[in-house]
Amino acid sequence: MKKNKPYSLLTKILFKTSLVSILTLLIAGMIIGIGFVNDLNSNHSIEQKDIYIDLFLSETFEHVYIVFIISFIIMTAFIYITVKNSLKDVNNISELVKNINLYKKINFGNIKRPKEIDPLINSIQTSFEKIKKDIKQRKEFIDNAAHELNTPLAILRANIEGLNKNKKKKDLLIDLELIENTTAQLLRLSQIENFKIKKNEKVDLVSLLEKKVNFNKIYENETLIKKDIESLTINGNANYLDICFKNLIDNAIFNKKKNSKVIITIKKDASVEIINQYNAGKNNNQLYKNIFKKFWRADKNKYPGSGLGLSIVKRIVDAHNAKLYPSINKKTFIIKVQFTLI
Repeated sequence: MKKNKPYSLLTKILFKTSLVSILTLLIAGMIIGIGFVNDLNSNHSIEQKDIYIDLFLSETFEHVYIVFIISFIIMTAFIYITVKNSLKDVNNISELVKNINLYKKINFGNIKRPKEIDPLINSIQTSFEKIKKDIKQRKEFIDNAAHELNTPLAILRANIEGLNKNKKKKDLLIDLELIENTTAQLLRLSQIENFKIKKNEKVDLVSLLEKKVNFNKIYENETLIKKDIESLTINGNANYLDICFKNLIDNAIFNKKKNSKVIITIKKDASVEIINQYNAGKNNNQLYKNIFKKFWRADKNKYPGSGLGLSIVKRIVDAHNAKLYPSINKKTFIIKVQFTLI
């Protein structure tokens, strides 16, 4: 199938206008020339014909073609400026579409635009309304499903805990905990879909991470904080950032080598790196590409989680207008979170 390449509307209009103008000039010249020749043949001698032809050509070039060329240049410049200015309005609409927030009302009414693209704008609005409706229905389904699962899970936990202590009971509780964790993370992922940071929200990343490590015995034993700044304030939500770094640190602890520590590095450029010694495998490229995808796990037999933890991290980081940079080599696995200083 042949691929249609994009073209410049401005170039196309100028080319066609120029072509029509030149053809019009040639046709007009031919018509005038034919009429002039017929008039010469009927009223003048051969010597007079030669004189009149030379005079006709010189006068035509001097008074007709020069005027036409000047007019053509002026007309081309006018068309170029007019079309280019009109396309600015189209570019403004393009910028609006690029920055559309699906969780807010989409309104093109206040933007100046050529009426010829109204059908396209109406199609865009209709498409986005359908997308918003689908997202809303999906969110409601996940919320309802997660809430409805809580009751049977609570009953199931009560029944399992009532069993006599044995290996089967222990295994059942582990499986139940996994289901409960997946349900909770599904609900959390649904809740943060339309989460946005408020301008007046501020968080000190150094304080947040130090409290997280110092008040958790596992983190205190398994991690080490390094910092080249005593305080690092960003525009952010403390509760969601707490969830973000909990998921990152838990993931690093689970995947690190034995007798090694997870290094949490806080830098002056408003970045935080979570570093753990890592046993490199053959699936590093696959891990790098899929690490933030929902429900994806590198080794489902090894990792008991739901595969939602790092997806939640990605959504929280995006909401903070920050960036995630994973880096994997033969010895270490690093996830860098780059925030913006305020």
